[in-house]
Amino acid sequence: MEESNERALVIDSDNETIPASPQSILSSDSDDVCVDYTEPAVDHCGNTERNQAPGKTDAESDSDSENQGCPICFEPWSNSGSHRIASLNCGHLFGRSCIEKWLKGKASEKCPQCNMPARRKDIRNIYCKALRVIDTTEKDRALKELEEERRKRSMAEEEHMRTKIQFEQARAELERLKEQVKQASFLQQHMVATSSETTTLAGPSSTNAKRGNAARPLILQKTIQISQSKARVMAFDKTHAMMTVSKPSPNQLFPGYGVVKVSSLESRSSEYVSIHQNVIRDLRFNPKGDRLLLSASIDKFVKLTSMTSNTVVQSYNCPSAVWSCCWNDFDTNYINVGLQNGQCLVYDTRKTGEVFKSFQAIGGSTCPIVTMAYAPKSPGSEFSAEGLFVCTLNGSAFWELCKDSHFVAHPLSLSPGSFSGLAFDEVSRSFMVSCRPSKFHSTTKHLVYKMSGHGVDSSAQNSLCTCVQTRQFAGGNCSKLLSRAALFSLPNEADRLYAAVGDEASCSAYVWDCSTGAQLHKMPSADIVLDITAFSSQGQNFLSTLTEKRLSVYRWE
Repeated sequence: MEESNERALVIDSDNETIPASPQSILSSDSDDVCVDYTEPAVDHCGNTERNQAPGKTDAESDSDSENQGCPICFEPWSNSGSHRIASLNCGHLFGRSCIEKWLKGKASEKCPQCNMPARRKDIRNIYCKALRVIDTTEKDRALKELEEERRKRSMAEEEHMRTKIQFEQARAELERLKEQVKQASFLQQHMVATSSETTTLAGPSSTNAKRGNAARPLILQKTIQISQSKARVMAFDKTHAMMTVSKPSPNQLFPGYGVVKVSSLESRSSEYVSIHQNVIRDLRFNPKGDRLLLSASIDKFVKLTSMTSNTVVQSYNCPSAVWSCCWNDFDTNYINVGLQNGQCLVYDTRKTGEVFKSFQAIGGSTCPIVTMAYAPKSPGSEFSAEGLFVCTLNGSAFWELCKDSHFVAHPLSLSPGSFSGLAFDEVSRSFMVSCRPSKFHSTTKHLVYKMSGHGVDSSAQNSLCTCVQTRQFAGGNCSKLLSRAALFSLPNEADRLYAAVGDEASCSAYVWDCSTGAQLHKMPSADIVLDITAFSSQGQNFLSTLTEKRLSVYRWE
């Protein structure tokens, strides 16, 4: 390469070669390193001027020149000849003859400055006029300190964010505990366990009968926060002692409705299972104990969900919004569905997507079917027929299931009114209907009926299925939410029948003894009671009430 093309080269403190102009070209096809720079400046007399850094004095330039020498012999290197400037792969500079002699020895195949492995063929010539070393120690130290400060600041911000989240969680937990304490205090102050109050009875006054009946106390066990709003119905799995309560999805990213599991043994809620896209109107567990949950929703779907795997295993798309559902307790391959348009559907779970049976409410009514209850066959009792109780907003009927799998309707003679629900007790073969205030009566009514008859499949004389009213209980003057009631017998008191209902007007729940007509308990609540369920677990009897936010569990003494 011609000497006119040789240019100044700048070497920094990290031993990196930095060209003084952007026209530098590194040749990799030879053993020499060639650097191209702009021509040095020439004055008006034709003399070449040496480039000197601005602000540099002559003394400083002389000091820099003293350092531009071979670190082996300490003699100045040249840009040509045997002692020309050369470098190794590690980047350190030497006079070529010196470094060749150094590497010639068998025990000295290392760089004399950094001890990096080096061989003679690693030597590369450096083409330059002059060298100037820029000291960037302070700059590098400052950059390192800046990076460290940035890292510490990032860690501090992350710690601050974690602390803020923990604070918000602790504050939310504190508010929840305060609400629980407030609720427990409210219930403790207003709980009444007395048998001194009476209700309006269909027959003569029940005062004397009530005096002979000792009310069993109901003790509040626990109140569980279920949801912030819109909890609606619940179902109990007696085989696994587990309660499920419907509620909206707690995750705003995945809207919808599902159920939350509540263990009756530990009285605490656990995982949430997403099922439907809209409000759930009814829940029923399979009586076989296989943890299959039947759910009905106004999104027009009926679904079977495994509570073992928390997944939907089967879905049925219905022609209208679904308001109620129940299992066939005798043959759990069949499920019964009540629609908003008054239609009843029967599905065979072994045939997906196909309706097994279909029939319309009596008189072609298109009122929503608010409740369905299955009555299994009971040979030897006054009412031995098997079938389905169907309750709409304007009436109820019993649909007998005959041997050839078709249904025969038996209209029920009930007191006129606007019905909000029906509850059936399998032990006593009785049912209770709840009526909202109407032109026939100014308050809510809960009417208990005793069924009799053996159905059309029987050869007995009393083959028709009829009912007779045995009790009537009065409630408040308000009923808008179609709350569900419970009619039940305790396992150790099969001869006594109890009725539990929620009352919107007083924002409480009542328990009556259907044998005597006595009001046994009044359980105040902070919100309107929407559903009531009686269940047994670990040899004890319980009664649970549900509002749109909380589940309360009471234990019978």
